[in-house]
Order: sequence, then C-alpha cells, then structure tokens
Amino acid sequence: MTDASRRQCLREILKSFITDPEGFTPEHAAAGLHSIMRGEASDSQMGGFLTALRLRGVDKRPEMIAALAGEMASNALTPAWATDAKARAELGMVVDI
Repeated sequence: MTDASRRQCLREILKSFITDPEGFTPEHAAAGLHSIMRGEASDSQMGGFLTALRLRGVDKRPEMIAALAGEMASNALTPAWATDAKARAELGMVVDI
C-alpha cells in the first residue's frame, strides 16, 4: 500500500465504499483500518466503516480479511520479554485478545 492511500481519510474511503462497493479493494479496507488504528477517525466514522464492512459482506471475502489482518499485524506491539534470546525465539508470536 502506498503512503498516499494510507493518508486517504476514512471519510473518503467510507464514501467510496458506499457509492461504489464493487470498486472497494483490499487496499481500501486496510487504509480504513489504518486510519482507525492510528486514532484518526471519529467514533461515528469507525462505526460506519465497520457496519458497512459487515453489511456489504466483506467479512466473507478472504482477500479483505487478509488485508485487514495484515494491517492489524503491522500495528501490533511486540511485548518485551524478560527471557534470553534463545527462549524468545522459541516463543514465537504472542497475541493477547
């Protein structure tokens, strides 16, 4: 995803999603989630985006889920472990939901 598409505000992404759902790409989905995760979106924009994703059936499209998961992973924090380097490598990825 380019920096320009990341900077596209959630309002514009949501507007294009509602007016042209067939033109909504995984890159748009990731850019929308990026805006949310960076705190750039209002509560109403977040609600509208997430509701539109569900109503349009995006949750059933693997390429969209992959783009959204990739965006979440790119914003994930890596916890600091109080272990030696060998043990840390053995632990792998940690997810706390």
